[in-house]
Amino acid sequence: MAVLNNLEWTTLHNLQVGIPVLLALGLAAYGGWLVQSDFSPERIRRIALWSLAGAVLLGSFAAWEMYTHLLEGDPFVETLHEPLLGMAEGATVGGVVGYYDARRKNQYLEAEQARQAISVSMDGIAILNEDGEYEVVNQAHADVYGYDDPNAFIGDTWHLCYPEEEAARVEEEVIPELYEKGNWRGELTGQRRDGSTFPQEITLSVRPTGGLVCIVRDITERKEQEDRLRSLHGITREFLTVDTSDEITTEMISAADRMLGYPLTAVWKYDDKADLLVPWEAAEPARRFAERAGLDGLPPLESESVEMEIFHDDEAVLVEDYQMLERSQVPDIPLGTVLFVPLGNHGLVAIGSPEPEAIDATDRFLAEILVSNATAAMDRLEREQELANREQRLRTVVENVPVILFTINQDWEITLQVGKGLDQVGVDQNQMVGATVADTFGDSPVITDAIGRSLDGEPVDVTVDLWGRTYQVWYQPIKDDGEVTNVIGVAMDVTERQKREQGIRALHDATREMMQETDRETICQIAVDTAENALGLPISAVWLQAEDHRRLDPVASSNQAENLFDELPVFEPEESISWQVYEEGEPRVYDDVRDEDDRFNPETEMRSELIVPIGKYGVLNSGSTETGQFEETDVVLAQLLAANTRSALERAERETALQHQTDQMEFFNSILRHDVLNGMTVIRSRAEFLMEELDGDQLQDAETIVDWSNDIVTIIQRVRTVLETLTGTGDPQLEPVALSSVLRSEVDRVRTTYPEVAFDTEIPNSVTVQANELLGEVLGNVITNAVDHNDTDGLRVSVSVDSYDEREDFVTVRVADNGRGVPDDIKETIFRREETGHAKSTGSGFGLFFVDSMVTEYGGDVWVEDNVPQGAEFIIELPRP
Repeated sequence: MAVLNNLEWTTLHNLQVGIPVLLALGLAAYGGWLVQSDFSPERIRRIALWSLAGAVLLGSFAAWEMYTHLLEGDPFVETLHEPLLGMAEGATVGGVVGYYDARRKNQYLEAEQARQAISVSMDGIAILNEDGEYEVVNQAHADVYGYDDPNAFIGDTWHLCYPEEEAARVEEEVIPELYEKGNWRGELTGQRRDGSTFPQEITLSVRPTGGLVCIVRDITERKEQEDRLRSLHGITREFLTVDTSDEITTEMISAADRMLGYPLTAVWKYDDKADLLVPWEAAEPARRFAERAGLDGLPPLESESVEMEIFHDDEAVLVEDYQMLERSQVPDIPLGTVLFVPLGNHGLVAIGSPEPEAIDATDRFLAEILVSNATAAMDRLEREQELANREQRLRTVVENVPVILFTINQDWEITLQVGKGLDQVGVDQNQMVGATVADTFGDSPVITDAIGRSLDGEPVDVTVDLWGRTYQVWYQPIKDDGEVTNVIGVAMDVTERQKREQGIRALHDATREMMQETDRETICQIAVDTAENALGLPISAVWLQAEDHRRLDPVASSNQAENLFDELPVFEPEESISWQVYEEGEPRVYDDVRDEDDRFNPETEMRSELIVPIGKYGVLNSGSTETGQFEETDVVLAQLLAANTRSALERAERETALQHQTDQMEFFNSILRHDVLNGMTVIRSRAEFLMEELDGDQLQDAETIVDWSNDIVTIIQRVRTVLETLTGTGDPQLEPVALSSVLRSEVDRVRTTYPEVAFDTEIPNSVTVQANELLGEVLGNVITNAVDHNDTDGLRVSVSVDSYDEREDFVTVRVADNGRGVPDDIKETIFRREETGHAKSTGSGFGLFFVDSMVTEYGGDVWVEDNVPQGAEFIIELPRP
């Protein structure tokens, strides 16, 4: 330590220690740079090994030199720098050598990869020297120019590959620009070995070491496709100039042949009503091809064919071999490849070839574009036609329908006012244009509010009274870039419609009131009151046919009619217009009845007159002391009033007749209840007395009298029940009844009566319904009706009960036959009382009216339907207990 402390450090000593330290720091920085560089980890490891080897080698020599100096007596500290410096220098030299070794290997690998890329490239690649001579050429480059061996180019110049004119252009235009910018890309015309030329896309780059890199590609197919696309665009422009779909179809077929080279092209049009593709147009070669195949022209394509399926799917389908296609419409035609392309909703296009797999992807692409453009053109024609039709309809509406069309701008000014509706109110076309809404309609808050809302962007629909009329007005805002610029409106005169609607509501009320009455005069008075107060027919009256059918008597009149006439006339045959209307059954309208020679009173004060028949009952007359007072709405409402009056009179007539029948039935019931039943009681009592006194045959006779008396009493009681049910005076006294046994009993009874009729039954056991002792009579009527109204030869009657479920509220009984059935127009009326003669009755003798009445009393329902395949089916729903 003393030696060390006393050691004199000189500048030499500092350099001897500092240089190894600096080299070590440099190596550390060099290592960090290598990690950040693009060298792979394997290359960095090789550089590190080179550096380590250099440090070991030079460090060993330095250590030997240090050992020598120590033997010579030099101090250890003064000789320590020698191995440090040796190792640092060795590591540095090794690192540099390793770097160049790794770089050389990378360059070799890159060059090898480049050579492989050039050799396998689909593009033609060549490397030329500074004199324009080929040094490296790949196989693709040789193929482009029609050579088999790439070495054929080596040593020759690029002029070999171009015609003289093109080579001159390259010398004059391309090469100067290439050396100015360092690269050039464009299209040239190349020349093959056989002298043919072709379009090529070429990329040229200047090599850093001199010479050129050339990449060339044959673009013949691309140019052909571009030419076809240009033709396609031209055809599309032609599509836009034609006026009919037929012209588009013809041009499309011609283009398929001219542009794609496929003459076997045909088009089918879709018939949506028949769901059929019908032949539309075809190329002449396609027609001849079909004829050679034995077809009489192009066939229609039916809904079950695969072609129709392709059309409905709206997706193009390429069939490589039509002969292998299942469900094809014409399987025997010798077609190979067929491309089916739907023509939107217009039809289907077929482009075919006799050879399989003849249509490539490019042709398919172009064909689909062609058909797509044709479809768009046809859609355009349809839209234009629809627009033209819409404009024509709008023009027709504006010119002929009583509407008013107007527009209003943001300043609330009227900018348009047209329409036939203005003529009705005496306003000229565009008379109010330039005026503001406030100046013209300021006193109508409904109008101003509607316009304000519409100018704010809201569609508005209002009803407004204006100029003595009622209008329904639609306001629609018109926007430009999201801003409302003006409002377009349509006003329709709905005065008559509103009057008609109000009249119809009044007629409904009057009809309900009339239907509650049975007195003829009361019904007619309601009618004239309705005409006066609700329909705007203040002078009205009704005449009805007298009992002798030889005159029409006045039975009701309005207040104004009574004030105008002291006494209404009686109309007799051949003496008046009213009698003519009554006989003919057609209404008449007179703007001025004084012009008619057949009027009843030549001095009449009536001018306008409306006469409407009330069916077989009479006429309704309405009049006015002014001429031309009745419009179409008045006629319609008057006819409705007359029809409702006729219905009320018919109902009253029916009710009177039914009441008369009810009275007769009640009278008959009283006879049964008192006279007949009392008489049978006396007979039975006497017979019972005789039974105690007689024996032998006389006793049997007395017993027979008693049995028949009991049977007759039972029948009388049933008839009483029926009569009370039909007249509504009795209590049906419903109770649970065993449907199964009753129904089987009735079937057996009818089967015994008609052995020639076949009966099928499906009746489950233990089915109970809510009814009474007349249930058998009800079911027996229906079953017997099925036999009586059909020929028994081959007749089959089915009686069944639907699957029974205790959770259901009703049980359904069905009686069906295979007879002639029941016409639709009487399926409901056969159950009415006045139709009882339609069905031959049994039992109680009241037929299907009795059936309907009793089932209704039970709380059920009965109706008739068509049986399948023929006959009628009566369906009876009976409530469960």
